[in-house]
Amino acid sequence: MVSDSSDPAVAGTVSPSPAGAGATLVVEGPAGPIQVHSIGSGHPAVMLPSIGRGASDFDGLVQRIAARGYRAVAPEPRGIGGSTGSLEGVSMGDLADDAVFVIEALGLAPATIVGHAFGNRLARLVATRHPEFVAGVVLLACGGQVRPAPEHMAALRRVFDTDATPGEHIAAVDTAFFASGNDASVWEGGWFPAVA
Repeated sequence: MVSDSSDPAVAGTVSPSPAGAGATLVVEGPAGPIQVHSIGSGHPAVMLPSIGRGASDFDGLVQRIAARGYRAVAPEPRGIGGSTGSLEGVSMGDLADDAVFVIEALGLAPATIVGHAFGNRLARLVATRHPEFVAGVVLLACGGQVRPAPEHMAALRRVFDTDATPGEHIAAVDTAFFASGNDASVWEGGWFPAVA
């Protein structure tokens, strides 16, 4: 079942939105509701964010994609916004299946799957387990072949430490995610430790 959370009268219907005008939908997934942000029309690009991050990380990118004639679709991960599926015992396969469920429920197949950092692993898993739903895969900030330095791994763990002071938190964000000379404050908020 799909519903438009802004208008209960259109439950069960979904229309692509024009570039610049987005819609927030709720798809009843296998583990509970999945909140989905959609903008534009045309070939769909389903965007999967990094660990412990929400779909808002793609806000600027979805606008640019929609302006180029594509439909940008950004599901919220479990535990963020209206996506309330259980986090207890959840596997990467479960999270990949959530994305596949969105693709199927919204009639997006085959879609291009865009995964950022941890989301790149989910994008690859979606393509491996359900190739019939995937037209292509775009990997952003992907890694895995080179083990991160110990100080970067420690900083990544510190990012999700709820006992960290604001100064410690932003320093950890800076070390874990930003090259020298960049402004880490753009990622000051938007962290979901329970989801990570």
